[in-house]
Amino acid sequence: MSTDTGTTHGALEGVGASGGVVVGPPVHVRRDDRPTAGATRDLDAAVAHVVAHYADLERRDREAGRDEEADVLGAYQLLAADPELVGAVRSAAADAPLDTAVRTAGEALAAELAELGDAYLAQRAEDLLAVVTDLVASVRGRELAVVTDLPEGAVVIAAELSPADTSQLDLDRVAGFAIEGGGMTSHTAIIARSHAIPAVVGCAGIVAATRDATNVLLDGDAGAVHVDPDRDTVAAGHQRAEARRLRREHAARMKGRPVSLAGRRILVGANVGTGQQLAAAVAAAADGIGLYRTEFLHLGASHPPTREEQAHAYRAAVEAFDDPVVVRLLDIGGDKEAPWLDSPDEDNPFLGVRGVRLLLRHPELLERQLDALLDASGVGDLRVMVPMVAAVADLLAVRTVLDERAAAAGKAPPPLGVMVETPAAALLAPHLARHAAFFSIGTNDLTQYTAAADRGEAALRRYHDPVAPPVLQLVQHTVDAGRAAGIPVGVCGAAASDPVAAAVLLGMGVDELSVPPGEVDPVRALVDELDAEQVTALARDVLELPDADAVRAEAHERLGGVLW
Repeated sequence: MSTDTGTTHGALEGVGASGGVVVGPPVHVRRDDRPTAGATRDLDAAVAHVVAHYADLERRDREAGRDEEADVLGAYQLLAADPELVGAVRSAAADAPLDTAVRTAGEALAAELAELGDAYLAQRAEDLLAVVTDLVASVRGRELAVVTDLPEGAVVIAAELSPADTSQLDLDRVAGFAIEGGGMTSHTAIIARSHAIPAVVGCAGIVAATRDATNVLLDGDAGAVHVDPDRDTVAAGHQRAEARRLRREHAARMKGRPVSLAGRRILVGANVGTGQQLAAAVAAAADGIGLYRTEFLHLGASHPPTREEQAHAYRAAVEAFDDPVVVRLLDIGGDKEAPWLDSPDEDNPFLGVRGVRLLLRHPELLERQLDALLDASGVGDLRVMVPMVAAVADLLAVRTVLDERAAAAGKAPPPLGVMVETPAAALLAPHLARHAAFFSIGTNDLTQYTAAADRGEAALRRYHDPVAPPVLQLVQHTVDAGRAAGIPVGVCGAAASDPVAAAVLLGMGVDELSVPPGEVDPVRALVDELDAEQVTALARDVLELPDADAVRAEAHERLGGVLW
């Protein structure tokens, strides 16, 4: 695949953040941030203008049911009025024009955050730069709107897109996103996946390459953008898009239907973290919740959620399904930090105090969450999962607290399981299985820890494939330990909705695949079409292959048209 940006024919390579193939006109989303002749706002007026702009966008997102986007815009209002930023601008304005002072002070603060080496703070640095861009525009008396008059089927092109930018776009008219910056965890990638819009991020050179283009073909599955493609490329793209549409149409017929493999029921659950996602999982008739991310109740709030607030959210999820609802205990740290928590400064936060380590350091958080879960138990099949386990002692420590809180409440403790996301947990699976009620494999972190490659870093994407044989060997070891102990084993990472990975995982003996709500039916359709003997043999043989590319090639050769 060519990465030549000097020609309008060829493919630019990036990261496929959301699958699908679309062909459409490129529309560049950007602001004209040049100084203008006209009155310049003072700083207080500029801050008020930007905060009001974000508040209006937040209101619109709330009304549209886009709660996650609205929460981010609420945080942007705080950033724009942050006393540290405002104070730094006032100091810089003593020696420079106001617009220059805003830019200089904001970029300096963002650089300080980025240099701390923390993934969460690096994201906050990007957010701060987006806010600074809006403040500069406001100081210069310019409007904060981006291009909103999109033609039907537009492919949005940008160097970066902030939450405020995407909130102004009519997503019903957006066919795809091609963005120079960002990775799989960027705001644009998350929006694209949640709205099933094909997207390629980290696509260097796409803005310049499409400046005079009339058409682009965006392939979110391959992570490629073809600029002014020739007739054959367009025809092939349309063919792939039609095949995908037919698969989706077929998959829709699977809604609510139980699926099995060799007579063994395979649950296809949903991953959720917000009320919006829970509603989508219910609408998809998912087989329960395979991963309830409780950090969304904690992030972006000025205080930790109360026991009652948590219990209400958990109860709503449990009451919505007959199948199991697996609630992951608070998993913050790494790239997710709560503003109300005094977290330690760490050189390597992904290897630091996160998940169960943080909960054991802050027992009041663990006890409050377990009390809320006990309040929500008894109305359905509620299960509790411990994140970031790397030692048997991690699980036993939580088990002790859970048993104590359950005894105090006069209730039976819900089943307690392990999220297997560290190589240590996978290798310790036979020992953990003696104390766990279930395993759920988090392939995203398991892959990055096995390959020692940050999953948020686009430059390391070749190391991020969950079907790499070292990762699969750890998965097989975990599945074997679960089977020997008679406990179910699920997968809740991105591999569960990757057709090649899902086929291999099922061949290994996985009992449940938990996926984004929009992927429930396609994964059900895949399970329904797989041959048990074929995938069992495939899972055995690919463990001996040298790399992920060889695994994928072998899977496509053996399973043919079943995969996509």
